[in-house]
Amino acid sequence: MTTFVVNDPAVCDQVAELLGPFRSSKPGRPATNDRVRDREALLAAERRIADLEQDISQTQYLLAQSTAKLAAEREAHDETTAKLVAAESDLAQTSRELEGGRAELERVREELTENRRELTKLRTQPAPATVKPLHGNSTRAKDRDAFTELARRMDEQARTQPKPRADVLRIAAGAVRDEVEKVYGTTGKKAS
Repeated sequence: MTTFVVNDPAVCDQVAELLGPFRSSKPGRPATNDRVRDREALLAAERRIADLEQDISQTQYLLAQSTAKLAAEREAHDETTAKLVAAESDLAQTSRELEGGRAELERVREELTENRRELTKLRTQPAPATVKPLHGNSTRAKDRDAFTELARRMDEQARTQPKPRADVLRIAAGAVRDEVEKVYGTTGKKAS
């Protein structure tokens, strides 16, 4: 057995503090008490290690569950973001088509206004006493044919346009044909 003598009071206090838990108030043989205390301390340490390992295992399980849940939420978020981007793209495309439709509608309105002006001029002209058949080379026949051709072109353009624009073009073509019938009589040809 080795004995150490410590003269420094601060070191003595630290050693006494470290050895405090191992002191026994029970009398007994020092060697036996030291071994029992060591065995108890070792068993307590092993129990504590087992508890910590169980805690670590449970924490790892919970962490794996949280990671899987986070990955699923991230995937759902990415899908939602992709759908939102597609919806915004569709909205932008629809807005562009709507603007194109408005421009086309404005153009058709301008054409209709011009046609109405022309038809108003024709109505204000004195009508002949009887409706004479229009000859192919007369000015009125050429005007009638020009308006009939305009209605036919509107119908043809309607076939290649989206539904809102096509509807506007068909209505406009019908109005032009009606005006041709009113002004020129039944001799005007209807566009098919």
